Parts: sequence; structure tokens; C-alpha cells
Amino acid sequence: MPKANPKKFLTVVIDGVFFQLNNTGIARVWHSLLETWIRSGFAQHLILLDRNNTAPKILGITYRIVEPYDYRFTSLDSTRLQAICDEVQADVFISTYYTTPLSTPTVFIAHDMVPEVIQLDLNELCWQEKHNGILQAAKYITVSQNTARDLLHFFPHISPELVTVAHCGVSESFKPSTEVEIYSFRTQYNIKKPYFLTVGSRLSLKNYKNAILLFKALAQLPNCHDLAVVCVGGEPQLEPELKAFCQEIEVHLLTLEDADLKLAYSSAIALVYPSKYEGFGLPIVEAMACNCPVITCHNSSIPEVAGKAALYVDEDDVEEAIKALETIQKPEIREQLIHLGSEQVKQFSWEKMADRVAQILLETAVEYQDKPPTQAALIWQAFRKEQGYRQQESSLVETVNQLSKENQQLSQTIQQLEQEIAYLSTTKAAIRKLIKILLKKIGLSGLVGDR
Repeated sequence: MPKANPKKFLTVVIDGVFFQLNNTGIARVWHSLLETWIRSGFAQHLILLDRNNTAPKILGITYRIVEPYDYRFTSLDSTRLQAICDEVQADVFISTYYTTPLSTPTVFIAHDMVPEVIQLDLNELCWQEKHNGILQAAKYITVSQNTARDLLHFFPHISPELVTVAHCGVSESFKPSTEVEIYSFRTQYNIKKPYFLTVGSRLSLKNYKNAILLFKALAQLPNCHDLAVVCVGGEPQLEPELKAFCQEIEVHLLTLEDADLKLAYSSAIALVYPSKYEGFGLPIVEAMACNCPVITCHNSSIPEVAGKAALYVDEDDVEEAIKALETIQKPEIREQLIHLGSEQVKQFSWEKMADRVAQILLETAVEYQDKPPTQAALIWQAFRKEQGYRQQESSLVETVNQLSKENQQLSQTIQQLEQEIAYLSTTKAAIRKLIKILLKKIGLSGLVGDR
């Protein structure tokens, strides 16, 4: 772990906003980094901003509960983040997903450049904030060399010297499972056939994960009726486009924690991961760590991560995918890929990534301690502050309107209760009058007073 500046105990603020937004691979990366920093001692420098109590609770991490993130009020959020940074005397800031303070030096971590590469609508607020974070950052970390190249391609003003590559790791919990564990897993989820495994989203974001290639190819295998597909993560229902290829194929849709995910890897014929773009490709190294062969595509960061330990297919070639599915069922091919994968995965560890990220954070903190802001930075801060004031006004108006609506609903409820009370009072009086008449008729009117 890098040394802190002896003149001042350095404080790093991490915005845990991604834990509020999603529970996909980026969340797993940050969870792993936090746990690793506990072991290394770097956690003593950290304050994790917990958005609305959504961050994982890890013993040894210092938390601060903050308001949930709202893309409608991003500049207001920056103002609030800066107030927190000022209060705790933060030396450097890093976000799990694209948020920024106004002036505290920021390290931007790029997990991928998916929206830029596959040409999503970059006018969407989330991608605008990503680009704001990139433009404002002091330094950059990417999870692969390929992501670094993409970052510099789309933002050529960035000096390459400011970009550091820190490959993702793989948890020690991902390791080969025993036959007993595999049998128990298959029994629990009623998986009786040999299966191919796919992990993550299947058709979202312009289908860049490309799961349809697996389904098209598998449907044409001569022994497809003897096989199954296990889909971990992604959408809760199988998409109609994929279901069309599954007349003879058994499909299991599972949501698994790491303890069961390692069993899914260990039990599979292979992980089929035909993605058209990856910032890193975490499932590839997880599969290799569990002695699960991999079929994937030769693009983006994938060759950097998988090396020679995978069968590669063209991302749009169904015939090639069919051949790979057939080839990987051969015992000698599987054994060779398992061996190569077990060696390849040794390159990646959370300790390496955590140390590299910690080093950049502390270096940035020290470098910017007495560095005055540039003219461009001052203009940016003024712009965000002004925008923040407007968003605060809008937020207050929204709150007033909501309170007014709630007050109106409360008034209606009170009115209804008053009507019910009046009705009950009227009914009670009528009943008492009836009782008096009846008692008078039977000569017991003296039992009832004047009430």
C-alpha cells in the first residue's frame, strides 16, 4: 500500500452511488476493492458516502449516510458533495459511478466506454454526467488497456500520462467445486441436463452482450435436446427473441450470489460470453478460476483478459459458434482450456487492483494539496453552482407541491372522518330515542335519564 503524506493524514471520499443504482458487475468490483482495502489498511483513509443506506456494510469502513442520487438534480448534488468534502477536509474524491464535487480533486474510474462505442444516446442525463466527470477529473483509472485506448480516442484532450490501467481481479471464493457441491447445486435448481452458461444481461442496450448468438447456435446442434442453458442475472423473463430458439432446449433463469455462482461455473460445459464489447469481462476470469472453459469473441478487452485460454468465435457467425459448442464438448479440448485458464487467471487479483487505485488516489491527493484551480476549473465551478441553485429551487418547488398534495389528501381524510363521526353521532341519538320509546311502552321509562 502506498505511503500517505507524513505532513497530513490524507482523506479519500468515495461516493457509493452505484450501490443505489444497480447491483451488477461494477458494484461487485467496488465491494471487492473495499474488502481488500480493509485487509491492506488503506480503509483508514476512506469515507464512503452511503446513498440512502444502500451500500454494503463492511466492518472497518467509515460510512456517511447521504441523500439518494437523482439525475434531475446533478448540479445540486455536486454542491452537496462539495459541502461534505469541505466538512471532512477531503484531499481527493472518487465516485463509483460518475458523480463529482465542485472543486475537490477527482480521480475518474472508467469501467467501460460502452455508450460511446455502441453509440447510445449520449444526450441522456447519465451519459452527460459521465462526460462531465471525465472533463473535470485530475487523473483517470481504467480497468483494461483497451478501455484506456477507448477513453483517449473519445476524449483526445486527455494526456496519456494521466491514465493508469488497473485490471479487475477475481475473488478467492471463485474456485473449482467438488462433485458433492455440484450435485447439490444441480439438485437445488433442478438442473438435470448438461448445460452452457451465460452470465449478465442478454439483449439490453442494443444487444451488445449478444446472447442471441448462443441460442441460435445451440438450437442447431444435433444433440440440442440433450442440453440446457443456464442464464444467471439479466432480465427476470426470457426474451421472446430468445424463446423462439428454445423449443427443444431447457432454459433456467437464476439469480445467484457468489457462493452459488461459482457452482454454476464449475458445473457448466462452458461459459458462452459472445459480447460485442467489454470494458474488462469479469465473468471470463471468474469462469476460468472455477475450471470452466470459455467461448467468447475476439474484440475490445476480451483478448487482453482471456489470452489463449478461450475458444474465440466471430460475434455474428452462427456457424462458427455451432462449431465451438461442438468442439468444447470434447474432453481433451475442455481439459486443455481448463489448464490454460487456470494459468491465465493468475494475472488478476483484487490486491493488485486495490493497490494501484490506492496509489493513484494518494498521489493525486498529494499533488493537488497546494495546487490553485485553473481558470477553466473556476468557470466550471461557477456554472455548476448556478445550475445547482436553479435545481435547488426546482427541488423546493417539487417538495412544496408534494406537501400541498399530501395536505390536500390529509384534508380530504379529515373531512371523511368528520362525516363519519357526524353520522355515528346521528345514529347514536336515533338509537337512544328508539330505546326511550320502547321502554316507555313497557313502563320502564324511568330507567332512561334525560341524556
